[in-house]
Amino acid sequence: HNDFAKRLLVDSGVTTPITVIGHPHIPATESSSIDRDALGYKLSDRVIVCLGFITEAKQPAVVLEAFARAARQDASLQLLFVGEPATTVDIDSLIASSGGDRSRVRVVGYVPDADFDAYTELADAVVNLRYPTAGESSGPLVRVLAAGKPVAVSDYAQFAALPDNIVTKIPLNAPSIPLATFMLEPRAEDAKAQKMWIAENADVEKVALRYVEVITESRRRSSASTSPRDGLPLFAGLSMVGASARASAGVVRLELTVRNDGPQIIRARDFGRPVLNILGRAMAGEKEIETVWIPLTADLQPGGGVTLTSSFTSSGITRIELFEALTAVPFFPRSPFAVVDIAS
Repeated sequence: HNDFAKRLLVDSGVTTPITVIGHPHIPATESSSIDRDALGYKLSDRVIVCLGFITEAKQPAVVLEAFARAARQDASLQLLFVGEPATTVDIDSLIASSGGDRSRVRVVGYVPDADFDAYTELADAVVNLRYPTAGESSGPLVRVLAAGKPVAVSDYAQFAALPDNIVTKIPLNAPSIPLATFMLEPRAEDAKAQKMWIAENADVEKVALRYVEVITESRRRSSASTSPRDGLPLFAGLSMVGASARASAGVVRLELTVRNDGPQIIRARDFGRPVLNILGRAMAGEKEIETVWIPLTADLQPGGGVTLTSSFTSSGITRIELFEALTAVPFFPRSPFAVVDIAS
């Protein structure tokens, strides 16, 4: 859903084509309203809202520390968590640690979609921190931007790439002070710019069309390609160039050099597909006593080779049988592509 996530995948060695498509904004099919009076809020209160499942990555400790700091300067401030805390998050303990006033912090737990949007509308300002992140885009943030609310985000990863005129960015270093300032004086975000960003990046019809375009192009590319890369043989064509296996101090250390005698590249990592490993079976006579997976450490071009090492800890090993094995593909009995006898 964002360029940061794409960069994470590329930096991890993913070679599969990647298309960035924004997180869609899907308005609730039913609407509701939340009565501020019923929640005990006065018309003069300023309600700061945190939306969504409360995890440690949402930085609740930072939020509560900033709120305690801001609330000492403004008696009208109230903090509302709309979402259920994770089992690792103890809101009461965090409030006590921050020195805040428990009576001014409310947690309403899980709410349905219609109420979620209603709580968003109730907010005077929204806090949407996230650290660390795996690159996931924030659904609650998309809904806040669609509602045109002032919102604070972490100045980090995918959030740092958002335009400065639609969010207030809170630095990771000493965040409670600038966040307290935001709570006291939320910047009047450009609601028009927020909604224009939603229309350009998160409109559900545009997002759906992008999925259709990507799927159509992928099918066209697949049907037009004759590259052997599009297929994945059950047996890639490894051969052993050299090997040694020595027993010492109760451990058998294997050093193995293999070559790719097949017609296509063998990937050490291949996102979305099974990858080839070598399965080493330690044998004592005709009995299997230990198995070890030996992953490739580098891609193998046709004719290319690599030297691998591994260890076996069982006693009584007489030989090691080596097999090609694909992750997530059941292994069935067959002849090994190589056998290494143990040297003492």
